[in-house]
Order: sequence, then C-alpha cells, then structure tokens
Amino acid sequence: MRFDVGYPEMMVVFSDRSVSSRAKKRVALLFLIVFPAVTLLCDVGTSNLSVIQVFQPEGAVDESIESVIHSAMALVLAQSAPLDPYPLPSSSERLSRDELIEYAKLRRADLILSGLYRVRDRDVTITIELVDVANGDVIAVAEVSRPLDLVFDRFATDAMIALQQQAHGRVAELITERSRRDADVPTVSEHERTTDEVVAPTITEKIVPARPRIQLAAEVGRPVPIGPFGEYFDPGYSLELLVQINLARVSAGLSTAFIRFDSDRDDMGEYVRSFVSIATDFSVRLFTIGPVEMFLRASAGAALRLHDGSPVSDRLGAALPLLRLGTGAQVWLSRSVSLVPGVSFDSMVHMFRESGGGPIGFEYIPVVRPTIAIAFRAGGR
Repeated sequence: MRFDVGYPEMMVVFSDRSVSSRAKKRVALLFLIVFPAVTLLCDVGTSNLSVIQVFQPEGAVDESIESVIHSAMALVLAQSAPLDPYPLPSSSERLSRDELIEYAKLRRADLILSGLYRVRDRDVTITIELVDVANGDVIAVAEVSRPLDLVFDRFATDAMIALQQQAHGRVAELITERSRRDADVPTVSEHERTTDEVVAPTITEKIVPARPRIQLAAEVGRPVPIGPFGEYFDPGYSLELLVQINLARVSAGLSTAFIRFDSDRDDMGEYVRSFVSIATDFSVRLFTIGPVEMFLRASAGAALRLHDGSPVSDRLGAALPLLRLGTGAQVWLSRSVSLVPGVSFDSMVHMFRESGGGPIGFEYIPVVRPTIAIAFRAGGR
C-alpha cells in the first residue's frame, strides 16, 4: 500500500519483508509524526547548502524503515541551517560514490549525505558519510544504533551532532563559497526551478541504466592440489576468461580456463597435469561496503585432459566432471573497472581403466585455487 504525503520526491511504502506487524505499526506512527514536520520546514524556506541524501540497505530492502530514516534525517537537516535536504529519486540500482558525486554536480549540490543501514533483530545500525561534492572527500563519518521503537527517529539527532563536530570547518568554507556564487548568479524563477526538477530524474536514469550489463574478466590463479593427488603434483598456474550478464544481485555466464600443475617426477608424464575447463558460472552478491562487493560463486562443467604422448593415454578418460565453489571481493577502481581477488575450491573426478583391462577406477582431484582478476563492465557500475 502506498501513501503519497504531498511532497513530490518522497513516498513511503509499507513492506512486509523485514519487521513484525507490531514493529510496522511503530514505523507507521513514526512516519506520521516526522513527515509533516519535514514538509512544513521545507515549505518555510530553503537553506544555503544543498545536501543530496541517500540511504541504502546492507542486505534486503525494507522500504518502511528506509522511509522513516529518510524523513527523520531530512527533518534534522532542515533544522540544521544552512543545510537543505534533497532526496535522491528512487532507483533499482545501487549508486557508487562516483555516480552520486556526478549526480550531485548536475543538481549543483554542495554535500552528499550517504547512509548504509542494516537491521539485526530489533536493532537498526546506520553508518553515515558526509561527502564534499567539490573534491569527493569524506569530511565526516558517524555510526549510530537504536532499537526499532517509537523514539527510533532520534538516531538522526545523534548522527547530526557527530557529523557537525567533524565537518563544521569545511561547512563554513562552503557557506562562504556558496554565498559568493549566489551573489553573481541571477535568481532562478519558480518556473525554471520546476523545469529543472522534472529533468533531473531523466539524468539519473542515464547514470544508472536498468538494463543488464555484460562483464568481461581475465583471471590468473595458483592451483594447489590437496589430498593424495597433491603427493604427486605441485602447485601450478591457471588462466581463465569469464563473461557474465549482471542483474540486480545475481550474475550468470560462461568461463573457460587453462589449468596446469607442476611436478618434479619425470615418471608422471602428462596424463593429468594439464586441463582446459569449460563451465557455466553463477554468482550472487552478499553485501557491499563502500566500493567493495562481497560475493559467492559456483561453477559446473567439464575439464578436458591434455596429454603429450603418454603411453597410458588410451586408458584415461578424456573429460573430467568439474565443480567449483568460491568467494571473493569485487573492488571497484572506477565506474566500469574492478579488481577481483578471490579463492575457490575445485573438485574434478578423473576416470581411468586399470592396466590389463581391469575395471574403471576413479580418482578425485581436489584443488584450492587463490585467484586475482581484472574485470571490465559495459555500461558502468
């Protein structure tokens, strides 16, 4: 159920996903108390410094809690002259800091109030950064935790006190700079201001495309065989190419890799030393901390055995079933380029026939493989 409360850029949606029915009633009551005050203060007048505020979840979105967080923080910002809160238009994508700064510059904003909230049982923890749009620096950081009750909105006052203590010097400088700019710029008419607000969401849609994005990655690794297989072969190297289609939190694609193990035993030949793998690949993002996205990855496919004239090649299976489980972190270096360290556990099953025409045997090849990759994503993050 949606309630439009009269302010064109803020809307609350009460969700059933993360809080109990009793907690939702408290959230609804909080919203009815806080939001009219925000609307009144916004109608009285505007302050000197424009602040873009955005709050994003660590994990699942709870729109009812998020709306109260937005409203409570907007109220405190409006009371803390010379700060003028400006909510970010809703989007299905999570914005990086670079994209927030780009959007803020388009809106001629001075500061960004960026928050990350997480819900644990009945407690909500909110980490807030105050970012200087001019140079992209974080000038203040605050973290507050409060139980989800009727005075939950007091977190905003606690956070604002901590932010002001850290950022008062830079805020004073921005006030001076803003005053000088305003003195040189003609007053914007109400018609021009309304037109600008209509165009802004279109700009945001260009910054954050809703379509799926293609990611290409090149990865190097150090496969370390373990178990009985590790008694015969030493750690080697791997080279992998990966293409994925990225949706909201899930990615799917194909990967191919060359894997080779070393050995100081000449009698081992080439019969299970080198492989080429082809696999389907799936990954899911767990959570995001700043520019770092943690994920889990799973792959399934086949590893094709390569050999170099081994006399036992005719008794060995040409393809090995392959299963891969791993985890890693995607560290964004820019809007479309990232560095991806990770580790995976690879399991292959080697099939062979005993000498003299005996029955088919199986050999398990477990491998721990630390990796590092560089990834390129079309269309930005």
